[in-house]
Amino acid sequence: MRDLIIIGAGGFGAEAAWVVREVNAAAERTESRLMDWNLVGFADSDERKYQSAHAGYPVHGTIEQTAGVFASRELFFFCAIGDNAVRRRVAAAAQSFGWKPATIIHPAAVIADTAVVLPGSFVGPGSVVSNNARVGEYAIVNMHVSVGHDVAVGDYCQLSPGSRVSGFCRIEDLASLGSNAVLLPATRVGECALVGACSLASGQIEAYTTVCGVPARTIRQALPVEAYAGSGGRIS
Repeated sequence: MRDLIIIGAGGFGAEAAWVVREVNAAAERTESRLMDWNLVGFADSDERKYQSAHAGYPVHGTIEQTAGVFASRELFFFCAIGDNAVRRRVAAAAQSFGWKPATIIHPAAVIADTAVVLPGSFVGPGSVVSNNARVGEYAIVNMHVSVGHDVAVGDYCQLSPGSRVSGFCRIEDLASLGSNAVLLPATRVGECALVGACSLASGQIEAYTTVCGVPARTIRQALPVEAYAGSGGRIS
């Protein structure tokens, strides 16, 4: 079994712990132990959570403190942080300690044999990643999401529950889809853009832009991610 730490002792972290247990249970049912995880606990920058328990597992402190606890062991990590920019920064910090990214895929997800899910990413229950689709590194494909054929999802993206991505769409790095958002075929979503919940988007969504509605229209344009990624850095 591979030792696993979840970074982020919050709601998504608890959800990730549940999916890890589901993965282990599925491996046990099929008598395949190669994909088992030994979840050793959480890392979190919130000092109030230090040496507490979260979702039934210990919180070992910050990444630095956790690295000290497990200094002699090979460690995999899953970054359970919803903010895309913070997830990118924290994942880089974890890798600097030699930790390896874990890919967490719920057994009830369907991944086509021609699809690719890159390291560090999450695919929740009931989701489908279809033919020739590609999910980038450290992406979140939450529950009941459909990623259509020939879709490219960039690194550090987040597809919220119920979102629907039609064929040939392109979602650039750090972009997000809100719950139940829909992309029509061949839609392109720019870097750090956000398609709001229950919106219907098509065409080209510019980088750093928030769109919302049916059809989706621009409601906000933001600064580049570096300008707003450091808002406290809390990872819960």
